[in-house]
Amino acid sequence: MATCALRASFARHRRFRRPSARAASSGERARTSWNLDGRGTLEAHVTEGPNGTNVAVVRWKDGGGSGDGQVLTVHWAWDEWERPVESCWPTGTSPFDEHAVRTPLERDGPDLEIPLPSQHGPNKLVMLLVDEKEEQWIKDNGKDFVLRVKPASAEDLMQQIVKPEATYSNWGLFNRFCLAIELLDQAAEVGGTGMASMYTWIRFSANKQLDWYRNSNYQSKDIAHVQKTLTEKIAYVAVHDGDAEVRRLARMTLGLLPRGGGDSEQIRMGILNIMRTHGIKEGHRPGIEEKFLEEWHQKLHTNTSPEDIAICEAYLACQFSGNPGDFYRVIWENNGISKEYLENMYHPIHHAPLHLPHMIPDFQHFLWILKLTHSGADLDVSLENAKGFLDGELNYMLHDLLQHRTEWWVPGKIVEIRKRLSGYWKHGFASRDVLLLDIALEDYFRLQLQKLDYPNLSIDDALNLIPLILENALVTDEDQELMMRLSQWSKLLGGDRWSGAMPLQLLAASETLALTLAHHMDKLLQLIAPCAKGIGEACSVDQSYITNFAEESVRGQPLFVLSSVLRHVEPQLREAGGVGKWHIISQTQRQVGQVEVVSSLASVQGQTFSRPTILLSDTIDGSEDIPENIRCIIATSDVDILSHLAIRARNQQVILACCSDLEAFSRLKEFEGTRASAEPLSDGEVQLLASDETDQQDQGVPSEARSVAKLRVPSLPPKDKLVILEAEFQDIDSMSSPGNVCVGPKASNLHKLKQAIEADLNLPSSAALVLGAFERVLEEPENQSLYDTLQELSSRVVQESLDESGVPVGLKTIRQNVMDKLFIPSKLHESLKNSLVELLSSEASPSILNDDDMQDVIACVVKVWASKWTDRAWLYRQARGIPDQDLLMGCLIQPVIRADYAFVLHTANPITKDTEEMFGEVVCGMGEALVGNYPGRALSFVGKLVDGAPSIDVKTFPSKRTGLFIRSDSALMVRSDSNGEDLEEFAGAGLYDSYPTVPTEEATIDYASDPLVDSEQFRMELLERIFASGRKAEAAMGGVPQDIEGVVRDGVLHVVQTRPQIL
Repeated sequence: MATCALRASFARHRRFRRPSARAASSGERARTSWNLDGRGTLEAHVTEGPNGTNVAVVRWKDGGGSGDGQVLTVHWAWDEWERPVESCWPTGTSPFDEHAVRTPLERDGPDLEIPLPSQHGPNKLVMLLVDEKEEQWIKDNGKDFVLRVKPASAEDLMQQIVKPEATYSNWGLFNRFCLAIELLDQAAEVGGTGMASMYTWIRFSANKQLDWYRNSNYQSKDIAHVQKTLTEKIAYVAVHDGDAEVRRLARMTLGLLPRGGGDSEQIRMGILNIMRTHGIKEGHRPGIEEKFLEEWHQKLHTNTSPEDIAICEAYLACQFSGNPGDFYRVIWENNGISKEYLENMYHPIHHAPLHLPHMIPDFQHFLWILKLTHSGADLDVSLENAKGFLDGELNYMLHDLLQHRTEWWVPGKIVEIRKRLSGYWKHGFASRDVLLLDIALEDYFRLQLQKLDYPNLSIDDALNLIPLILENALVTDEDQELMMRLSQWSKLLGGDRWSGAMPLQLLAASETLALTLAHHMDKLLQLIAPCAKGIGEACSVDQSYITNFAEESVRGQPLFVLSSVLRHVEPQLREAGGVGKWHIISQTQRQVGQVEVVSSLASVQGQTFSRPTILLSDTIDGSEDIPENIRCIIATSDVDILSHLAIRARNQQVILACCSDLEAFSRLKEFEGTRASAEPLSDGEVQLLASDETDQQDQGVPSEARSVAKLRVPSLPPKDKLVILEAEFQDIDSMSSPGNVCVGPKASNLHKLKQAIEADLNLPSSAALVLGAFERVLEEPENQSLYDTLQELSSRVVQESLDESGVPVGLKTIRQNVMDKLFIPSKLHESLKNSLVELLSSEASPSILNDDDMQDVIACVVKVWASKWTDRAWLYRQARGIPDQDLLMGCLIQPVIRADYAFVLHTANPITKDTEEMFGEVVCGMGEALVGNYPGRALSFVGKLVDGAPSIDVKTFPSKRTGLFIRSDSALMVRSDSNGEDLEEFAGAGLYDSYPTVPTEEATIDYASDPLVDSEQFRMELLERIFASGRKAEAAMGGVPQDIEGVVRDGVLHVVQTRPQIL
């Protein structure tokens, strides 16, 4: 049984208001009620029955107390009118046909209870009421009453869309819009994914990738009604839904739809009146034989659609010119409709128009009738339809804009008008026409900016466009992050743009804004692309169209024009700030190798290159290892100089550089498959030249990268000495006897520093799980099975299959086994708890360690130990010949300092190797955003002593879109601390994981109000203090250059780690 919403005969059915509430979301009980206009209320909800299964309860209430004997019949089924199994029929139910059953329902009488199967039950109940005495169907505004039993799902929604599109023999535009009305609430309930399906479906339709007239006829009044109903409902969702993604996608969908309504009967009758007025032959009525009008009249009578606007405009063009060929030219150029398409429509048009110019006035009026029903977000038509809702001054501004629509000041005037117009549509004081007008204005704003001649646009004029584009976007939706970026740009552009550090600040602001733009567009892309694939493939849409669909949707967004502006200003800001197109992160001597091009460094993890290789990679994310035999990496994405990846590159003597000039990078790719030399030049560029030199396997590669590395492996600790406090810390070198225990290099280095200058650097207190603690725990009898499993998996992992990046798939299995199955002995648990209680009691603000906290600590310890088998750690050991059994895992545990800022400082410049010059980087929030190379730049600076005073030179301002923050004052950080990292000759930076007991939160950074950017005095004082801490730490560690990590909280600087710097 077809759903009643798809029937064309709306006039016969009673209409009722929409349900008072949406179907319930996950975790709620579905409840819906409908006002039956004079017949009381139909109510339905799902509740739990006596045996634990769910029951659908339906009642008819009229407020009259006990039942009066009046009965309606509930005509009902499951899902898409599938007849329920007989075991779920309530008493009195009888079959109606193969699709539905019927059950009597008494007004104000007993509830109708429908048992629902616990397994394989329906997603929803669909119902109609039947007054059998009056022979009348009672519906919900022309469609089924729907009680959702299970939460709406994206999969179910997509199935309901594609089934009729792909399989029904009678289907078209009218049916599609009817179904869209029925599915809209469900799409909004699903959320962004659901509304993305709705948008994708309607856009496929608007672009004629789906049939408009598949054996389907309808009258003009019916299509006008469903178009009006659909646009009104979508407009409501676009304004009032609580989900920003749903609002955004609903608005995008509305912009694709014809408005509906209008004097729709005049479409059918208007063409007849014109033909009769001018003596055109029609049927058996004699007159001028104008076959084009006869054919078009048949289409208008049974299949009118938005295409008729295009047909009428092309018809008028050929009447004005007197050339029938102009009809086909205009309709193709303006609307992409070909002669072949017209000839193959359900009601085809085979003939070209005759030249009858005396009919031009009548068809100009007829065009307006068509536009009233079938136009959508058309600027002129929308204004005409909306003007009655607007005040006089706003109407004047809009008409003045249209009269001067090609002037240079139009984009700014559009934003001003949209701000005023938003007061109408955002607060529900106007119809869908006002929202369609706003969409048309927004689209015209985009078109005007796309037409700009950017190469000839001055840098100041281009910069002034940025806040204007952001203001325009914020009229649509008050996005918090966009408001932050607007505030920053308004502040920066309000002063002197080209003096002092301002060009660097503008460059950083442009980089941050580019990341914000990418974040917004990527979210939209990720919502739309799966929907395009699912709907497109099911409906046999051309694959090339599906492939480009999501990207084209994103490019059509008004905010996307920012990309053109940023692309224009970024090179000029770099030049003004003295920042080149190249950024060398790791500089070594000239390297020679085979040039290979990859999409990402991550895509070659685990691969072994048989000969020296120069790698050109589009992206780098900072978490990768550098495969063996890689001599040079050049990428387009930037890398923080003090990130773990950068440290590894310098440690392995690999050239690592970023090139922001995409044209230059494209030229480098022309070397693919050839041998070349890579050489850092004095101007900061890496030069690639063709080379015929033979491989020199030892050139520029340290012994660590090409021979077996040797780790110092201590004896395993006694089982009763696995946890110690910092007073007992000692490293491998200082162990006095085999019975003693030692900590990892992190704990050892921090202890040495604390003994020397504790007060000056505010080092946190620490506890440690000693080296070998993990291995001792594995010896417990309860872990024997896990130990055997790990031994077996470790021996097999080298021979196992690899994933697409060349990493053994078994590594994940090993990690999961450790995290799921490792038994922690009670003695270790108790010892760790006692040590941490003592540790926390020494803090200025002691925190309580409860049982839940301890469970979090244990979970973090186990995850740190499992990180022995992360992809990058295992690959790093394999490349250097380090046996798994030589790598002993320990942990350093410290109270987390809730950082306002985090910094990394190298006391010798890692690029120039100048030991008299320090290089530091600072980010907002926790340091993982820096060492993990989160997108964007850190604030970077160079510091040195000049005439005995610190001299600080800021090289870049921060541009990371987000920072990592911990909101708890009682969190602990469990850091990896093995014998294979933080050593003077073996950095192993970031190979093993660290975890806070309270998860970090990623938060958007508001640079407009952050003193690190906004206050020069604050910035310079902070950087001078960081510089001073580096001098003290280096002196305390015997003058050896240090790699220092620290944080700043409430103005107080804390050093949390130090290690020997690898030069």
